[in-house]
Amino acid sequence: MDEDNIERLVKEDIRIGKENNKILKKVYRYIKWNRAFRIFYWLIVIGSALGIYWFVEPYIEGARSAINTSQEIIKDPGGFIQESFFQGGDDTTDVSEVIEVQ
Repeated sequence: MDEDNIERLVKEDIRIGKENNKILKKVYRYIKWNRAFRIFYWLIVIGSALGIYWFVEPYIEGARSAINTSQEIIKDPGGFIQESFFQGGDDTTDVSEVIEVQ
């Protein structure tokens, strides 16, 4: 091989190396942006889920309270009626004490 051929091959190798370096930098930049957008995406998804829960949570608690109350009524309807009627009075209160008799 003569000097011109070796020099040409070296220059070609350098050119290909520079071209590969440009492509690798683009790929690395793409990976960084992709990672950033993926993190941003998941922050939006998780934040939205938490925000929706924060907004809907009072309704969930109301429904949970209604379900618990209805379960208590089903278990002991008499006790619930008595508690509701006397509004927290003791169980020994007589109806005639609450209602004025004329």
